[in-house]
Amino acid sequence: RTVKQPGCGGKRREVVLVSGYSGSGKSSVVQQSIKTCLNENGSYLIHGKFDERMQQAQPLSAVVSAFDSYCAALLEGKRSGLEEVRSSIRDAIGGDSKVLTGLIPKLSQVIGESPAAKNVDVRGQEAQNRLNFIFCKFVRAITSHSRPVVLFLDDLHWADDDSLELIYMLTEDEHSNFLL
Repeated sequence: RTVKQPGCGGKRREVVLVSGYSGSGKSSVVQQSIKTCLNENGSYLIHGKFDERMQQAQPLSAVVSAFDSYCAALLEGKRSGLEEVRSSIRDAIGGDSKVLTGLIPKLSQVIGESPAAKNVDVRGQEAQNRLNFIFCKFVRAITSHSRPVVLFLDDLHWADDDSLELIYMLTEDEHSNFLL
């Protein structure tokens, strides 16, 4: 199924949902299809898998895993433009980098020494809103016309509420046009 949502500026955003029986090969078909398309336009595929056991224990686990693998690929030289991406991330999230480096382990290696963190004491929904806002800025920084990223999240039915909220924010972000 394709869920289309009207985007800002006349652009349409799409989320593709693939359903079927467990073990029927949905993930393999999706990954192979995406890889074929990626070879044509230079996009990068990142993948995260939700797990029933991690749902409550580690919210955002699949999203974090996907973006940590992106950072690892940058560090290993599998993705070009480390310096450009590093600069872009620093410009975008600056003193808020600690919010994400605490979640995405390899991000601290990508951005290196970060500016002094802003001392902000927020809790509950306000903290979640702040995280989502900074995460959207981070995604804008790592994606561009020349660096589009395809985010593939497997087993979405096991996603925790925080992940679903972040995914919604990423799909609704009017300034992020290169996360697919």
